[in-house]
Amino acid sequence: MGDMGFTGETLQFFESYLRGRTQYVNYKGSVSKLIPCPSGVPQGSNLGSLLFLIFINDIEKGVKHSKVLIYADDLKKLYRVVKNDRDCALLQEDLHSFVMWSNENKLLFNVKKCEKITYTRKTLNVISHSYNIRGEALREAEQVTDLGILMDRRMEFRKHICVQMRKARRMLGFIIRTSKNFRKMETLKILYYAFVRSHLEFGSLVWNPTSKTLSGKIDAIQKRFLRYLHYKLFEYYPIGVSYEDLLTGFEMLALKKRRTHTAIMYLYDILGGG
Repeated sequence: MGDMGFTGETLQFFESYLRGRTQYVNYKGSVSKLIPCPSGVPQGSNLGSLLFLIFINDIEKGVKHSKVLIYADDLKKLYRVVKNDRDCALLQEDLHSFVMWSNENKLLFNVKKCEKITYTRKTLNVISHSYNIRGEALREAEQVTDLGILMDRRMEFRKHICVQMRKARRMLGFIIRTSKNFRKMETLKILYYAFVRSHLEFGSLVWNPTSKTLSGKIDAIQKRFLRYLHYKLFEYYPIGVSYEDLLTGFEMLALKKRRTHTAIMYLYDILGGG
């Protein structure tokens, strides 16, 4: 911590805060004996998260050939573009550096929770390599979940979109079943925005489909909701009324158009417009 600019007095404060701590277990009125805590940070404390971030601040120190993705206090990915066997060896070398760091700091990786995945559009001559942690081979995954988005090997996101559509349909069905006595259109729209559309738009900058068919299936869920709104308002389903007319009537945008607007705003911010 001294390397990070903390004064001697600050270090003494942290030492007094951490030294001599003990813990016990209370289960249904039975209390265990006190056990010393020679390492770690106080769980649930205000300083706990900060101290842990300081503790893992040098986790990238031994990584020389690859890149690391860290989200808050979670090590998400160690990755490298692999073009040949040498790239595989360099990636394994950096993985070994991680293992050495974890051993030195007594913060061991759970190998069963670690896995490898290769992102590529190739179908032939795909480089495959067996990576390991402490001699135990990493399980190869076909897809992984990253911050709520299902990432498949070919980065097509079809599985993710199908999962989100299934969640959205389930929530829309729930809203329709439980809102029979609702009369205010704005209330129904708020419920739709919060519990249905949120599933259909979260992370769309990443998975925005290029397939017209898939995009149409996503908007079909919103069309079903608009038809329900029309029924609540006029007491009959709008047979023959186009999706565009329903959107205009209820002052909403097609989901495809909303995704396009989001992408444009994101690009605008990247270019410094924000």
